[in-house]
Amino acid sequence: MLKSKKQKQQLVDTFLEANYPELLKHLDTLDLAPVDNIPSDLTEFYNNVGYFINQKTNEYVEFLAPHQIQCWNDRELSQYRLYLKSQKIGLSTMILLEDLHIALTVGRGKEILIISQSKEKAKEHIQDLKKMIGNSIYVDFLIDRAITEEELLRDERSKIDTIYLRNPADPNRPTKIIALGITSAGSLISFKRVCHIHMSDITLADMTEDRFVEAFGGAFSRLANTDGTMVIECPPRGPSGPVFNIVDEDDSLKGDGIAVELEEGRKIQTPSGFMVRKYTYQVGIDCGMITESFIEKEKQRLGVLFGMYYLADFYSTDQTWFSKDSVNQISQEATEVYDAF
Repeated sequence: MLKSKKQKQQLVDTFLEANYPELLKHLDTLDLAPVDNIPSDLTEFYNNVGYFINQKTNEYVEFLAPHQIQCWNDRELSQYRLYLKSQKIGLSTMILLEDLHIALTVGRGKEILIISQSKEKAKEHIQDLKKMIGNSIYVDFLIDRAITEEELLRDERSKIDTIYLRNPADPNRPTKIIALGITSAGSLISFKRVCHIHMSDITLADMTEDRFVEAFGGAFSRLANTDGTMVIECPPRGPSGPVFNIVDEDDSLKGDGIAVELEEGRKIQTPSGFMVRKYTYQVGIDCGMITESFIEKEKQRLGVLFGMYYLADFYSTDQTWFSKDSVNQISQEATEVYDAF
């Protein structure tokens, strides 16, 4: 009796190796090509991928929320986008859907980076994306093992931190979706075919401002050869660092202190080319992802940190002015609260 998954896999590999010549004869009779008609329409693509699940009701979400649709359509409006967001509004999952669409279309044969506040968090996104692919009609794009001897190198198959997808146009050049932590500044500059970067909750990384700026710059430089796209979705944090600097470029966003004076969902375009939107907890209530009673409890639990996590402000939205040292202290507390979610 086989005692472990590893032993079972070894048996399968032994069988395939012994019978490979015979199996190869039959490959021409099999339809091994993945679906190669990827719709640009969001509704059609969403239906093909499979519905999201409402974590509160455990029911399938047949229709996407207005703010999620807006994010998808924003791709046509700006090459670089920043979403200052509340937690629990389904934005990270929506951008993962966009990552997959890019990988299956304009990003074929290239690299897509998913960068989070830590590599462990980024790997969670990779696993969510892998499940999304596995439940969709695009599952045949997912590379778990090579179909033919000539198709791929032995190590070019999906792992816990990397997804490999078949590229019908060039089987020897698969598409890669890679999980990285923003704290790994050095590793970001080693990728040469990056066409898209998705940064998620990077403001919650435990790192100095200098290292943050270095890592952000290193990531951005990866888009030079492909003239690629970048999406950042994160809660605000302290009044410093690359994310704050993007917002700080536009005088129309500066209200009292360092609150973001931006109407819900309204976009602005910064001088550096970033389109910025702000989504508060209200969009989550409107689409049934969170409840008002939950928000009231969070206000009591988080106190001054509530503005960062649910109002998409760089600090609490009352009219108090905070010193930079005070906000930095709040930012550290915010990271600890986030890790407890």
